[in-house]
Amino acid sequence: MIARMRPEFRACILLLLIVAVYFTLVFEFVAKYKSDKTIAAFMPYAITNGGLLAVWGVTLVFMAIAYCTKFVFAHRSSAILDRLVLDFREFFRPEILALRVSIFISWFLLMGAFTIFKVMIGAVHGFTLDPNIAAFERAALFGHDAWQYTHFLFGSPLPTFILQASYNAWFALMWGSILLCLLFVENVREILHYLLAFVLCWIIVGSLAAYFLASAGPCYYERILGDAHFHPLMLRLHEIDRSLGSIFPALQLTSLDVQDMLWGWQVERHDGLGAGISAMPSVHVGLAFVMARGAYFLRPIYGRIMSIYVGLVWIASVHLGWHYAVDGAVALLLAILIWKISGWLVGVCFDFRRQAVPLGAFAP
Repeated sequence: MIARMRPEFRACILLLLIVAVYFTLVFEFVAKYKSDKTIAAFMPYAITNGGLLAVWGVTLVFMAIAYCTKFVFAHRSSAILDRLVLDFREFFRPEILALRVSIFISWFLLMGAFTIFKVMIGAVHGFTLDPNIAAFERAALFGHDAWQYTHFLFGSPLPTFILQASYNAWFALMWGSILLCLLFVENVREILHYLLAFVLCWIIVGSLAAYFLASAGPCYYERILGDAHFHPLMLRLHEIDRSLGSIFPALQLTSLDVQDMLWGWQVERHDGLGAGISAMPSVHVGLAFVMARGAYFLRPIYGRIMSIYVGLVWIASVHLGWHYAVDGAVALLLAILIWKISGWLVGVCFDFRRQAVPLGAFAP
């Protein structure tokens, strides 16, 4: 029966199956260590929290804007009503609608389970590897920490602000990539390849590896261990923040405020969207690599630009105190493996009957 399905439906099943398995395993994990709050943590109102609903509300608005723009500027000879009817039928094609709905559901389940699991890493496992990671990095870098190199090269206020802007842009690019998947779901093979890698990156890099390699990162080193080794880095960042503020109040290192906020949430066991602390490996770097590979499906030039962006995110993650340099290296290795696994899964999904799936309008 599965072999006779359209490839879009098989893609939906595969995507939802992976996310459902992850969600179930996280539920079991929470049930073991947090049994008194298990049900509450996974209730629909908790999974579909305000922050996530706001993101999807904005997403729907952008999809509507994109459609209206396409509708206005597309040169077609048919009447407006006929075009609307045709687009309506196209949107509600069962296989296309199913894929869009599966993306929505997968995102809610993935982000809900990921946040709850990430918050529990520190409480259940503890941040045990920070001293070992920091010592390994110093040994590999000739007795210096990675941030000392980045601040030697990019330590003035303006380059630091640019690095922070690059790091923060990651959130918009990540969301934008999902928006593109929703808009151009006809490119089924590429969309599935990207979405599987996207999901597996959160699961493998952001959850499994983050748990077994639990660390908090340089910005929390002193708070976790009472060791002031990275205190000079934080002093340096605060000095840059004051310098930027003296130039223009809006030019600030927002990373410092976010780090304080996340620490407060960690202490309070807050499990809302975005909560939790985890350094090794870097989801930012791993997912940036996945986005770069996905960008090649649009145009090769976009992929090359995004490849440069991966390097910027890696440098920024160290420069701003979020990560050790080795966090990014491990994330890259895992992301490369994830991309290959995702490609293999796509092949399994689409080659049940050796069906030929068109590459799509946005493929190189």
